[in-house]
Amino acid sequence: MVIPKGTQVKRHRSLMTVTVVAIKGQITFHTDGAETTLVPGQAIVMQPAEFHWLEAPVEDGEVLVVHGVLAE
Repeated sequence: MVIPKGTQVKRHRSLMTVTVVAIKGQITFHTDGAETTLVPGQAIVMQPAEFHWLEAPVEDGEVLVVHGVLAE
């Protein structure tokens, strides 16, 4: 997913586990309780139904988003 500089992916949630991996640029990843800056090579994992949103405040960014059900 490409996130152009100055834009935001609106607050949403998934019914699956979500892993977001930064590929390019600087991405700010938000949850209702935290804010994390991701740079290429860093990742974050969201639990099902957890609200989150992303933005690229400094430069264009790219992330890889993986939705799935983790094995127990």
